[in-house]
Amino acid sequence: MDLSKFVPLTHQAAGHPDLLESEDSGLFAKLTNRKEVEFYSRLNSNVSEDKPLGSSLIDWVPQFMGVLTPGISPDLKSQGAPVAAELEKKASEQPSSDKQYILLENLLFGFSQPSVLDIKLGVKLYDDDAKDDKKERLGKVSDSTTSGSLGFRICGMDIKKTRKEVHEKWSDYVTTYQDAHKVEYLKFDKWFGRALDVDSVLEGLDLFFHHNELPEKLRNIILSNTETRLQLLYNCLLEEEIRVISGSLLIIFENDSARWKKKDNQDSIVFQREIYEDDQEEEDHNDPDDENLLRENCPLSKLALVDFAHSTFVPGQNYDENLVDGLESLLQQISHLKITDRYR
Repeated sequence: MDLSKFVPLTHQAAGHPDLLESEDSGLFAKLTNRKEVEFYSRLNSNVSEDKPLGSSLIDWVPQFMGVLTPGISPDLKSQGAPVAAELEKKASEQPSSDKQYILLENLLFGFSQPSVLDIKLGVKLYDDDAKDDKKERLGKVSDSTTSGSLGFRICGMDIKKTRKEVHEKWSDYVTTYQDAHKVEYLKFDKWFGRALDVDSVLEGLDLFFHHNELPEKLRNIILSNTETRLQLLYNCLLEEEIRVISGSLLIIFENDSARWKKKDNQDSIVFQREIYEDDQEEEDHNDPDDENLLRENCPLSKLALVDFAHSTFVPGQNYDENLVDGLESLLQQISHLKITDRYR
C-alpha cells in the first residue's frame, strides 16, 4: 500500500491539516511521531482475550494497522502520480526526517451522513519537555477556556445542515461545506469551543446532539449510548498506568435515518471490529462483497479516544488524573444534558 491511494479526509471536526483517508474510506493516515507509534504498538501487545468487550482500553481506540514512510516508489514517480507527489512534498517539508504516517482504521467508515464531535481532554495540554513558549501558549489556552475550568474543551464539530437555524451568536464560528454526495454540513471551528464557558458548554453539547432531523427516540438512543460508553471508558482508564497529554475524544453518530431503519435502531454500545490476520491474502481485503458487508455492519454511533502523539506508559505510577478528571467532567455534562431532555 502507498500514499497515492489516499485522499483528504472529508469530515474533519478538528486537528491538524492534511489528514487522509483511503479511497475506499476504510483507512485513516496522518503524520505521526515515535511516541504515538510506540504507544499503539505497546497497547496492541497487551491485548487480553479474556476480558469482556468494552473493558479494555484497546476497545476504545482506532485499530492500529502500522506505519507508512513518506515518499513514493520509483514506479509511482515514473507514473507521475499527482497525489503521491504532493504527499512527498508535504512530508519533505516536515522539520524532522524521521516522520512517518500512522495507519489506523477510519472511524468514519460505514457512516453515510456522520456528525462528528472532537473534544480535547485534560487541564494540562503540554508535555513536560515542551519548549517554554509552547508551555506558556497552551497554558493560556487552558486558563482561558473550559480546558482549565472543566478539564475538557470542544475543539470542533461537523454536523449535518438542516432547516433549523443556528443561533446568530455562533455565526462567526461556522462555515458550510458539501461532501461528495452533495450533502451539506456545518463546520464549527476551534474558536467556537474556546468561546464556550462553564455556563454555555452544555449549549455546545446540546447543539451537537440535537441540531438534526432525527426523531427524538433516536436522539435519546445516541445520548444514552454516549453516556454508557463514557462510563465504560472511564472505568478502563482507572486501570491504565498511562499518561495521555492533549488526547481527544471523537463522538460520531449517523444522521441517515435509512441506516437506522435497516438496523432496526439497534446500536451496539461497543463495536466488534473485523480483525485481519497477517497471513490473509490481500485480495480478501479488497472483495467488494466483503466491503459492502463491513459497511452494513458498522455501528450507528461510536466513541473513541484518539491522538497519542504525547502519550506513554508509566508502570507503577497509577492512572492519569489529568485525563480521567476531564472525562469524568464530560460525563457529568452529558448526564445533565440527559436530564434536561426529560423536560423538553
